[in-house]
Amino acid sequence: MIWDPKKALLLQPDLTYMRTELPPGEKGRYFPAFHTIVVDSGLNQAGRRCALTHELIHAEARDDCIPSSWLTDKYEHDVDKQAATRLITLEALISALLWTHNPDELAEELHVDADTVHVRLAHLSRAERGAIAARLNEAFSRLP
Repeated sequence: MIWDPKKALLLQPDLTYMRTELPPGEKGRYFPAFHTIVVDSGLNQAGRRCALTHELIHAEARDDCIPSSWLTDKYEHDVDKQAATRLITLEALISALLWTHNPDELAEELHVDADTVHVRLAHLSRAERGAIAARLNEAFSRLP
């Protein structure tokens, strides 16, 4: 099943979604006190999908204040991994890898941003790596 952050948003009627200009480098933010997600209005469609998914994960956990910057960085990294896994299924990744190995082209094919592709590729499990290798070897062994 393909993850659709807009459908996930609709399943949470108490959650407010807004698009507005955010400070440079900030793609989205979840405000737990208002149960509101704000996504930067300057993002393209793929960027909005990624930012919304990331912030939905925060909203699902009802994240509030994390007491240290180290924990915040670690937690943000974990949320990035969860978002990348939701947005890029193994089957979709394999299909895209059969077409290209270029990260920007993969991102376009998968309807995500390049950062999300990098996170997904960097955190593949051993089983996922094996599945990718097997499918690519099978496909490329059939080439003349």
